[in-house]
Amino acid sequence: MRVIATVFVIGLLAGCSSERNPGGQAANTTPAVVSGPAPSPNTTPATTQEPATPRIDVTSSTESQATTEPITGTEPATTTESTSVAADWCARSGTERIGTVNGADIVEASGLVASRNQPGVYWTHNDGSDTRLFAVGEDGSDLGVFDVGAAGGIAARDIEDIALIDREGVSELLIADFGDNLRERESIQLIEVPEPDLSSPSEVVEAQAIDFVYPDGPHNAETLLVDADAGLFFIVTKDQDESTSAPQGLGPTLPAVIYEGPLDSAPGGEPIELVARGTIDLPALSDQATRSRAHPFALLGAAGVATGGDVAADGSLIALRTYETVWLWDRATGVSIPDALAGVPCEITAVFEQQGEAVAFAGDRLVTIGEGNNPPINVVAS
Repeated sequence: MRVIATVFVIGLLAGCSSERNPGGQAANTTPAVVSGPAPSPNTTPATTQEPATPRIDVTSSTESQATTEPITGTEPATTTESTSVAADWCARSGTERIGTVNGADIVEASGLVASRNQPGVYWTHNDGSDTRLFAVGEDGSDLGVFDVGAAGGIAARDIEDIALIDREGVSELLIADFGDNLRERESIQLIEVPEPDLSSPSEVVEAQAIDFVYPDGPHNAETLLVDADAGLFFIVTKDQDESTSAPQGLGPTLPAVIYEGPLDSAPGGEPIELVARGTIDLPALSDQATRSRAHPFALLGAAGVATGGDVAADGSLIALRTYETVWLWDRATGVSIPDALAGVPCEITAVFEQQGEAVAFAGDRLVTIGEGNNPPINVVAS
């Protein structure tokens, strides 16, 4: 993303990439949605200050954008304090730096996912049109580079996140090319490729891209969440209100919209239309964060933008990252990701990073990487 700002803004963002911009323009319309039920009062976030309940509206999985019929039987995922996995994670104290990313090619690590078949291996990528995937060890060692675009003949515009799914025993990487700072893209794409086997490395030759379109016009986004059991993926938008006098991309953050798309789509043909499933008020949560005003973007009014996310391998936890902090939600078995995000999250102790966007679950740990040259690899202690 690109930052176009005053000298004052540039000074605050010293060290951040000149190609970055923390957000796009405001959304054109508000999705036709109906309010979901309030989260359980028994859920207590493990923070020094109780965060505001995120505002999320949820639509039925069968209704269209124009439908506003109430939902029956849809409840957000809530847990008691004694059974909250997220609260246990958020109660952990301290973080640990386990390594430093080696090599000069990873300069804008925007997404991160932990391999489930190759222990200790992480996949990351640069922000932007670079279609290379980088395999990184826990200590930051360089384990290999694979150019998905060159192998599959695929061009990208702004890759922002990565996820992993299992298709009948085959591990597949999903690369989200959906960044759109100027909100001008006619469509976005997911690039899918079999996870390279580092024990017998070879060129990636099976990459395919599938195009999608928003139902209400372009959005900027940096967060991809996957529900493999339901065969769905979800995009959490990153839009800001640029009707104010703030520098481009630094207007007040708008509530994030959650869009749903199918994982079983075939490449080719017309772009597949996504479906809006609700909104989540991350700016309201940002006001409750322990470091809500510490980051330069927050000081400039751009607090609470979703910059990355992940779902735990067993589906029980959802992490959403902002520039300021990381939020965790519980997710009960059978509960959709939008419904789980209607619950009350807790703020996890994470390392403050200059421009943090990459986050991934790895077993019983949460791993984060910031942008810049040779960034540290940080984990929340298990």
